[in-house]
Amino acid sequence: MKKIFFALALSSLFVLSGCSETQEDSPELTTEYEYNIRKALNGTFHGERFSTSTNVRENEDIRFEPFDRPRKEVSGFGTFTAYGIAVLTQYLNDNTPTGETTCLYSLNTGSEPFTLSFYPYREGQVVSREDRRTIEFETPDLFCMRRYGTTPENNLTYTRQK
Repeated sequence: MKKIFFALALSSLFVLSGCSETQEDSPELTTEYEYNIRKALNGTFHGERFSTSTNVRENEDIRFEPFDRPRKEVSGFGTFTAYGIAVLTQYLNDNTPTGETTCLYSLNTGSEPFTLSFYPYREGQVVSREDRRTIEFETPDLFCMRRYGTTPENNLTYTRQK
């Protein structure tokens, strides 16, 4: 009887060790490049661009707070992989904040140009459609980004804030 109990206990250990949590809600990163971008998008970045046509300086701060693991998000605005939370703050002529938006962010490195999408997020829900942007990394501390579909002249250059 003791041998049977021991065999059952031992077999249950093997069965339990073979189980793993479902990965459906935690998609894996697929490329080393995607992994490196995810590591770089951590902390606060300040972006700016001077428009000679309007004589206005555009400024934006983005504070990236990555999740431990990417997660699948389903909303009325679509299904996407969220890599973390981003808080975007826009400024008028260098110093006057014009608004702050908390978003989930998603990264697409499947084809060039690479894109970073922001989904406004409040009280656990996506509340508006995506703000899709083209992103080009120069270094882990410096990248250029512009609204998707616009030309490189519209790039804001973002630098990591220490």
